[in-house]
Amino acid sequence: MGINDAAMKRENFVRLMWGVVGPIFLSALSGACSDKTVQDYQKQLVDECLGQLQPIAGTYHGVLNAVTDSAPLGGIAIELKPDVVSKQSSDGAGVDQRCTTKVTLTYQLPGSNPTSVTSDLGAYTPKSRFFQTSFAVFDETGKSHSIDLNGTTDGVTFQGSLESDGFSDFGAKFNVGKNAAPAVVAKRELSRRVTEVVTENQLYVANYVPDPAKPTESLRVEMTLESPSTSVNQTLLNLLYPNHAVTARLNFGLFKLNFLSKDTYLNDEKKVLQGTTVSGADTGTLLCARKNAGSKITYTCDVSSSSGVFRLNFLPLGVVAEE
Repeated sequence: MGINDAAMKRENFVRLMWGVVGPIFLSALSGACSDKTVQDYQKQLVDECLGQLQPIAGTYHGVLNAVTDSAPLGGIAIELKPDVVSKQSSDGAGVDQRCTTKVTLTYQLPGSNPTSVTSDLGAYTPKSRFFQTSFAVFDETGKSHSIDLNGTTDGVTFQGSLESDGFSDFGAKFNVGKNAAPAVVAKRELSRRVTEVVTENQLYVANYVPDPAKPTESLRVEMTLESPSTSVNQTLLNLLYPNHAVTARLNFGLFKLNFLSKDTYLNDEKKVLQGTTVSGADTGTLLCARKNAGSKITYTCDVSSSSGVFRLNFLPLGVVAEE
């Protein structure tokens, strides 16, 4: 989802929130007595709405888990704060008000600074206890993405899910409690997804044999994967959105190929790394399949450039001898 798509989704969400309140105003006003103004009824409705939101107000703590295998992704806190927002009335003669819920979602990865995203568009339906909101987050390349939160709460517990740009299978779920102690998740308990996405920067090595008739004469090829600098609030997005910009640097000794992040992506859902590079008149391509070998991550890559076509089996530095 690009900048325009995410912005349009957020605009539609805003329209929906105001559209829900509008008919309520009209219904109340249709039976209005002459001694009450539009502002009086508006204030009455807002006060009633705030009263319905007060029972769910507070901060909920717990663990965020992967949808696929329920493995822990880290600790989270969700703060719900009833509030009143205003906007110019459609006729321009006054200001319309409605109640909403400001939401702050904080994610805590062990050993890292907490990540927080906020929204002032929280919508709660008391009858069904359904709550929803949407957070806008920019990735490393400046593209806007949506993190959607949906769930149910009775003011004591809050159970629901998070997903980015419709990737529900790559999403996360939570069951958190109001005023509970902040969750502590040990690194050894974290989902493999955290390891693959957050600690991707490392060196891989492959032994390439140019001439099959001379298997002992191999060429050492190094590949370094580097994630672009990320702000703290992008950490959560990276766990929920499977396509990430990376830079892949391949060193063949006599020549190098740099696949820069603007043209190179690692898809955590499909387990594929692919990219292109242009150096003068030369265009190179990179296509790799990522696999898990025990606790290690390996890459089988096809690389092509003016220097040749290569099939390389990369292992993390330190275990290349096991190839």
